[in-house]
Amino acid sequence: RKALLTGNCQVRYNCFVRRLVRDSRGKRVVAVEYVDDTGAVRSLAADRVVLAASAIESARLCFLSDPDGPGLGNGSDQLGRHLMFHFQSTSIGIFRQRLHGERGQSVTGGFSDFRGVTEGGTGLHPERPLGGVIEFGTSSEPIRSAKEFLRPEAIEFAQLVGLSLKQLLIESPFQQHLAVMIMQAEDAPQPANRVDLDPRVRDVFGLPVPRVTYRNHRFELDAAELYKPKMLEVMEAAGAVVGFTQPFDPASPPDSRHVMGGLRMGSDPRTSVCDAFGKFHEIDNLYAADGGVFPTGSGDNPTLTIIALALRAAGNMVSPGNAERLLGR
Repeated sequence: RKALLTGNCQVRYNCFVRRLVRDSRGKRVVAVEYVDDTGAVRSLAADRVVLAASAIESARLCFLSDPDGPGLGNGSDQLGRHLMFHFQSTSIGIFRQRLHGERGQSVTGGFSDFRGVTEGGTGLHPERPLGGVIEFGTSSEPIRSAKEFLRPEAIEFAQLVGLSLKQLLIESPFQQHLAVMIMQAEDAPQPANRVDLDPRVRDVFGLPVPRVTYRNHRFELDAAELYKPKMLEVMEAAGAVVGFTQPFDPASPPDSRHVMGGLRMGSDPRTSVCDAFGKFHEIDNLYAADGGVFPTGSGDNPTLTIIALALRAAGNMVSPGNAERLLGR
């Protein structure tokens, strides 16, 4: 709001950017081409262009902007590679007492004992391998839980135990008595885990959709196997009567919303897409300011780190070489 009130900022919403247009030398982005809410194709020019569409869509736009080549800024062949999620391991405890998860927000607390690093994150813990931050959750969404009981098998269950559907919704056994712990573990960056353009599937604009190729590394699989029993021990100590862990199906794609990599930063243009400030090595005025620049995934939620990197990139745009000083460091 502050930016808009200055009169120096515009927000163009319900728009879809379909490509970045480069100059004749291919070293600068001279226009951002987009489709507005009426379906008209429009173009905007700027001194600097920042990608912040999250890892998958930012990489996709770079591929869409160079349909006959390797992708925008992809001389290193690293564009779209080293895609990372968070390998989530979930343990569930069933308690006798009601936990009233609907009375507050889920996943607002947790602990980092299984993160595998020393306090402050300055080194590796001597006794705990790298795992991830543990988030505490419950079934905090009554409407979603109620919808589950509208399935035929749930209605049959209600009839079997002599409950009306109304009574079943009020009791909500799968809402009121569950506690959940989710370990957001670190994915190992692998060049074969990547996003590129699907050769057949198109979106509503007729453009290729992003295609994700992904397989878990033994690193995160081993971490999960180590910490799953420990998560159940915590559930038992908290009073759970029954506990179990969510089965892992290697054929199922990751459903974590913490997406990182694909535009990884680094000092060597041969092995990275962006520099330490998110500027593309090969494009003079193109920057990335989302999770795509992460070279590793970390076992913590990435939002605050993304904010910090975006602030650092902005400081470097304003005064190259003085970003830390501008941020008060």
